[in-house]
Amino acid sequence: EKDRYIYLTAVEVPANEKLPDGMVELNLPKRTYAKFLYKGHVADYMTTHRKIWNNWIPESKIKVLDGTEIEVYDRRFHLHSADSEFDVLIPIEQ
Repeated sequence: EKDRYIYLTAVEVPANEKLPDGMVELNLPKRTYAKFLYKGHVADYMTTHRKIWNNWIPESKIKVLDGTEIEVYDRRFHLHSADSEFDVLIPIEQ
């Protein structure tokens, strides 16, 4: 469905590793991504997300590809902190 949004939590695993019951496999094709660094409390992220899609992408004239938008949460991410950071990756045409 066109207006459907699926949000998955994922972890990279080796290709030959069997997934535990209840988990699904998602294979992401090798692509070029526009990478954005978000800094701040996660509760404020949607403001930045709207700026990426409503301002940066139209102004940059970069072609966004259909596909998976990825948020990368690592050791820099702290759920309850304004000093939190994570990366946002959007597939683009090279």
